[in-house]
Amino acid sequence: MRVLLLLPFLPAMLAEFGALAVRRPPQPPRRPVVHRPRHAAPPRRQAREIPRIPDYAAFAATAEAHSARWETTYEYSSSSPYRARNRVTGHVVAVSDLNLLDHILATYEPPHPVRGYYGQQTRGRMRTYLDGGR
Repeated sequence: MRVLLLLPFLPAMLAEFGALAVRRPPQPPRRPVVHRPRHAAPPRRQAREIPRIPDYAAFAATAEAHSARWETTYEYSSSSPYRARNRVTGHVVAVSDLNLLDHILATYEPPHPVRGYYGQQTRGRMRTYLDGGR
């Protein structure tokens, strides 16, 4: 009911509010907005070119073929860059040619674990416990 009583005054009220909206004090000028991305900056370029392994496909195939016994790496600043370390004995092989490395790794046989002790050999025969160590 009260709303109906205010209907005749509605146009005057709207005009008054509209006039208030126009009479706002002027805002100070805004400074220009500097756009700053929210994500991290991209990584900087490398100062030098990253060296690559020559014929990487063949190197990877050789390393995979012998990976059960050998850990194969590439040393960039070496005269013999192809290196392999035996996982059991720790022996290291270093060569400058990949085909040679593949051949060495394929034909390498570790020394037999059972060896005679130094000083047990006398005049070409091995001392045994059966003959009393003579």
